[in-house]
Amino acid sequence: MEKSNESRVLTYVGGILYFYGVICFTDLQELVRERIGDNMAAAALRDILQTGVSQGRFSAVGDCYYDLEVADVEWVLAGQAKRDEIGYRPVSKEEAQYVAEGKLPLLWNENEKEFFRWLVTLCGGDAERAALLLLDYEAQIRNNLEPLQLAQEVVAELGLSESDEVRQAAAKVVALYKHVPLWTLKGWTPADVLYGD
Repeated sequence: MEKSNESRVLTYVGGILYFYGVICFTDLQELVRERIGDNMAAAALRDILQTGVSQGRFSAVGDCYYDLEVADVEWVLAGQAKRDEIGYRPVSKEEAQYVAEGKLPLLWNENEKEFFRWLVTLCGGDAERAALLLLDYEAQIRNNLEPLQLAQEVVAELGLSESDEVRQAAAKVVALYKHVPLWTLKGWTPADVLYGD
């Protein structure tokens, strides 16, 4: 196996796991064939995936591979299984490359950008802190933290105490929640699935 091909596959797999959380081998192999155009044998793909696991890019349990931020693989798989009618959200090679390079803000939709700008203001202009907070909040949302719980965390973490600030935080969190790609929705956002946004 050429190193460049191995790198392409690992980059793509890391990208799709960022969006899907968990994916089992058969579906993963099909996506690699479709998106990368590589019809490699199952054994060769498994070898590459094992390299990715060994390098700490992602992890595996049984015949499934998962993003390192996934707290409960079974919960994600159960959520995906409840939505058989939903296919996996297409992930471009460019999106996968952004994930591999740690350029996650380039993947943010307009709602995520708006939440980020709001956080920057509350963080006194500290964009780095705001980005880290947003990435953490999104990981918690993907791991099943409910909007009310997240709103309470945001209020506490940012020291918001005025009733207007608390209401605004709750509204911002609900808007964010609707537009975060969820693992249980196979990379789609709730707005994509429920509202066709």
